[in-house]
Amino acid sequence: MATWEQPELDLLRRFYPTHGLAWTAAALGRTARAVAGKASQLGLKQDRSGAFFQEWQARSAAGKLGCKRPDRVESMRALGSRPKTAEQRAKLSAAKKGRKPQCSTAGMTFSPEVRARVGAGVRMAQKRMTADEWQARNAKSAKTRALNGTKLGAFNRGSASWKCGWRTVGGQRVFFRSRWEVNYAGYLQMLLDRGVITRWEHEPQTFWFEGVKRGAVSYLPDFRVTYPDGRSEFHEVKGWFDARSKTKVRRMAKYHPTVVLRVIDAKAYRRLQSDYGTLPWWEKESSAHA
Repeated sequence: MATWEQPELDLLRRFYPTHGLAWTAAALGRTARAVAGKASQLGLKQDRSGAFFQEWQARSAAGKLGCKRPDRVESMRALGSRPKTAEQRAKLSAAKKGRKPQCSTAGMTFSPEVRARVGAGVRMAQKRMTADEWQARNAKSAKTRALNGTKLGAFNRGSASWKCGWRTVGGQRVFFRSRWEVNYAGYLQMLLDRGVITRWEHEPQTFWFEGVKRGAVSYLPDFRVTYPDGRSEFHEVKGWFDARSKTKVRRMAKYHPTVVLRVIDAKAYRRLQSDYGTLPWWEKESSAHA
């Protein structure tokens, strides 16, 4: 791939928006594909108010005259909006299910050499990203996981004895990530039944750290607890803290100083276990639940 020299880049920036792809490619002596790719990298676009673009649109419109009759267009629209019969829907559904994906790698295996090349390419792409691009990528990924309800790491806890699961507590069916969360939810439900609190919610709100360049860009506390006087606070059940968890708590204090965050650490959890561990709703450590 030929390197772009500075004079070429200057010419591309000057003439691509006003003279178009074909003219610029001819002037540079490069292929249209190469010029289009470089223009895209530089964020260059056609000047829609320029004479060249206006002329090109006029020529394009003239070339399409007579290709479709107005009455034919209307009849095609009416045909497309006509409801399909049950037989037609079943036929279309069967055809879609039988169609093989064009770019699927499901069921395929790759040699160590191929995996190494792919990994090297991914790492190279990451190195080329700026800090802002990396932040945007992480934020978009985190927001997508939050929207879909699939949090990173939720299903990949290695040899942990309790690998997440669904439980119904107080009529709420919730996907918990640890037995500690299940037992703390039972404790909150007990407080709710006694009127000490008016509501508890599991993972109801994600807090974003605007402007953060690296690492943790958001935080999702385990519980939100609301009291009779209307105040609310967030509770995090955490037996131990790794470096990322500590960073999240520090950033919460910095970026959301008005939010009350209580951490239920191992010591606090053991006190609850001592007081309520014999009650029916408390899951024992030896429980066989998945």
